[in-house]
Amino acid sequence: MGFYKTHLFGSPSIVVYSPSVCKFVLHSSERFKQEWPTIEALGSKSVITLQGERHTLLKNFLVNALNHRDSLTRTVEQVQPSVVAALELWSKKGKIIAKDELRKVIYMRVKDICKYVQLFINYLSYGF
Repeated sequence: MGFYKTHLFGSPSIVVYSPSVCKFVLHSSERFKQEWPTIEALGSKSVITLQGERHTLLKNFLVNALNHRDSLTRTVEQVQPSVVAALELWSKKGKIIAKDELRKVIYMRVKDICKYVQLFINYLSYGF
């Protein structure tokens, strides 16, 4: 079916997991209400908590930016130095727990991406 009912954090919830159901939910934002993660936890300007026209505008911007023909090249150019540095560090450590080390690298990259997305949201919201 692509979804199931459950209780998350004490609230009845529906979790979707199939691509077609996810697409339906994401393109029908007026029919579905997001309650978790909460706005209090993420902030009112978070990409995840935006709704309506602002969410659609930002989503379209991000999709177009990621689907642009040069985006993969730019992404690799930005990510490669941190991955190379991590590999060099790992080689000096000898033995590592790959899962933990990968999480650190991914976290730093996601943090950088979120910083740029937040700058764009500020630009849309306040013009700076």
